[in-house]
Amino acid sequence: MRQSTRRRSAPLLVLLLTACRAVAQPDDHGPEPPLTEHLVEGKLIDWQIEGDIASDKHSITIGGKSPAKLRLLKRMGDQFYLRLEYQFTGPPPTLVWHTNQTRSWSLVSPGPNRWAEFTTRGAQGTWRSGSQWRQATRAMDGGFSSTGGLYVGAGPLREFNIVVPANSTLTLRRLALYTTPVVERSPYGLTAAIAVLVGVLAGIMALGWFLNRRRSAAAAPGPSVSE
Repeated sequence: MRQSTRRRSAPLLVLLLTACRAVAQPDDHGPEPPLTEHLVEGKLIDWQIEGDIASDKHSITIGGKSPAKLRLLKRMGDQFYLRLEYQFTGPPPTLVWHTNQTRSWSLVSPGPNRWAEFTTRGAQGTWRSGSQWRQATRAMDGGFSSTGGLYVGAGPLREFNIVVPANSTLTLRRLALYTTPVVERSPYGLTAAIAVLVGVLAGIMALGWFLNRRRSAAAAPGPSVSE
């Protein structure tokens, strides 16, 4: 009887733990960091624009009949946070980042002439492993929201773009970014690690050769003694 009660309570316990984790998840990412505004009076700061643009004091519109692109010129530190307020017409614009691979994420529209907010929080990957960014999209006037993860390929973030396809326009009224200070790492770090590994392997091979030679010498027959 006790065994049956335990079996029934186990799924309930798992369900409660899952619910608690889901409730606590938003708090795991901490408060919003201090952001630097990159769109000031219709002008973009630290971004290179390729393609058609139109701007006023409150917003900037990129794109048109031909593709357009915004490329971030500012170097990213180990941790960063990006916030966009936007609306678009036509095919969706995409965020494209280049590490050892190329990854992209399409922006979502809550509907015609409605402003949306997109945020992503992430970290630089290492030369052999990627990182999991978090993203959230919501309609500024309510009624729509979504959250999820973004997997970024292995390697540091080398380039970050916002790409607007042909026959599409992207209007931004806010583009803000936070990044930790860039840490200069020695370009010789990986080379030194590889050199150490090669040295260790060479030492193991030399030891193996020496031991094999000793075994061969010990196994060789001695001189025969004739009567």
